Amino acid sequence: MSPDGWFSRVGRGRSGMIPCRNHEPRQGVAVSHGRLDRLRSIAREGHQVSAVRRAIFYLFYDSQGIVDDYVPHMLGSLRPHAEHIFVVSNSRLTPASRTKLESVADTVFVRENVGFDVWGYKQALEAFGREKLAEYDEIILMNYTVFGPVYPFSEMFDRVEALDVDFWGVTSHAKVDPNPYGTPGFPFLPEHIQSHWIAVRNRLFTSLEFEEYWDTMPMITS
Repeated sequence: MSPDGWFSRVGRGRSGMIPCRNHEPRQGVAVSHGRLDRLRSIAREGHQVSAVRRAIFYLFYDSQGIVDDYVPHMLGSLRPHAEHIFVVSNSRLTPASRTKLESVADTVFVRENVGFDVWGYKQALEAFGREKLAEYDEIILMNYTVFGPVYPFSEMFDRVEALDVDFWGVTSHAKVDPNPYGTPGFPFLPEHIQSHWIAVRNRLFTSLEFEEYWDTMPMITS
C-alpha cells in the first residue's frame, strides 16, 4: 500500500475548512507521565519521535463505557507522533476503561453526551486553552470510528509533514447530487474531508476565523 492511501485530501486557505473509580461523568484531567518521561519511553522502544509539536483530540463514545482494545492500540501507535493526546469521552467510563485510556493519553476528559462529536471537540479545545494550543504546530481532531494502523503512521506523517498546507485529512466523502439532506441553498453535497480525522496547522487554528467558527457554533442537535 502506497503512503498515498493514508490520506486523500489536503488544502490551503481558510475557505477549505468546512465546516475514576466512581463511574460518574466528571471533567477530569489524568496526566500519567510528563513529556520527557514519554519521550524517553518511546526512545527506549526504538520509535522515532516526531519533531512536529502535535496535539491530538480523540473523541470517544460507548453506551456502556467500555473501551475496546483497538482504542489504546490506535492511541499508542500515535504516541510517537503526538506531544499531547487529549481524550474526550461523550460517555461514562468504567474504572477499567478509564485506566486503559490513562495509560496512553495525557488527558482524559469526560463530559455529558450533548452536541455529538463536534461539541466534544469544542469543549476539549476550550479546556485545553487557546494560549497553550498556540504553542503547537498541528492539531488533529479524530474519533473512535477509525481503526488502525495497518501500516506505520510514520509513512503518512512523513509525507504530510513535507507539505505546505493549512489542513488535511485521511479520507474524503464524494460529492452527492442531489443533496440527500435537502439543505436550503445547497443543491448538492460537496466533496469534503470526513470528520473522523481532520488535521489543522498552526496558522489556521490560531486565526481569528477559526476562533470565531468555534465561538459562534450553535448547539448541534441532529
